[in-house]
Amino acid sequence: MWLTEAQFERLYPDAIRGYFDAGQQGQLEGLDGVSLHYRLFLPEGASTLLVLSSGRTESVIKYQELIFELGQKGIAVAALDHRGQGLSGRLTGDSELGFVEDFDHYGADLDHFVQKVVVPLGYARHWLLAHSMGGCISALYLERYPHPFEKVVMTSPMFAINTAPFPLWVARGMARWQSLQDEKRGQPRYVPTAGPYQRRPFENNELSHSTLRFERNLDWLDELPGARLGGPSAQWLNAAFLAMEKAIANAVNIKVPVLVIAAGDDKVVSLAGQRAFVDALPDGRLDIVAGGWHELLLESDDYRLLTLATLWSFFND
Repeated sequence: MWLTEAQFERLYPDAIRGYFDAGQQGQLEGLDGVSLHYRLFLPEGASTLLVLSSGRTESVIKYQELIFELGQKGIAVAALDHRGQGLSGRLTGDSELGFVEDFDHYGADLDHFVQKVVVPLGYARHWLLAHSMGGCISALYLERYPHPFEKVVMTSPMFAINTAPFPLWVARGMARWQSLQDEKRGQPRYVPTAGPYQRRPFENNELSHSTLRFERNLDWLDELPGARLGGPSAQWLNAAFLAMEKAIANAVNIKVPVLVIAAGDDKVVSLAGQRAFVDALPDGRLDIVAGGWHELLLESDDYRLLTLATLWSFFND
């Protein structure tokens, strides 16, 4: 059962929140001693475990509805908060500054999580579901590390980003220049168009058509302010440009079936990058949800239900 917005609103206070709160929380030491937060949801009798790799700024708390739905279908979920965001350890003195030295650090963390936490659970099947930045991270991970995953789905994966109002070459040059200056200063800074976390009104968003799901996520961040993240640093952006190129260049090394579900009206990432990645895969498929915005897993019913039906059919084919 995939939930409609009305069902989500009705079931959230008791059933959904109760299922989420009953999940097992854990901490794992990642690369360079960074503390990595994760949660496990292990329904009785499950034989399949899905690993969730979320997007920039995100935490497992954002996917309570999806985790509940999967649990009702008998699917276990293991979700990791990437370094520097969610409830994982932060990497700079400003806890709201998006920062990473190298996207390979994300990939190493994911491998550590899979080998130390996921594999020992002993499930018969493993699936990987990745969103946005989590898609780029997952690609780098799949290209480099041995893994247990039989199938992979990426929603709105980040293989090229919308750099408006700047042309791509300008944005890349600015990110590179500022990251070098920040390194000399010993102090990372936000890119010029970004700043600390601010609660954004639904009316100004380009992520989801669903008022309920969009604002529910903001309510969770009000409840857990330690999970908030603001804009990216120049170092994060420079590392992202390098990682996206690398992920596409090395996609030939991914030997499992991959489905990319693209949002037709995505304002955050580029369809061209997603096409380039899929074209480079040995076994890749691209589906487009016409009219959908970036956060397909938190979209309004018309887009979200189609996304979920598509990924469920792919996983179970």
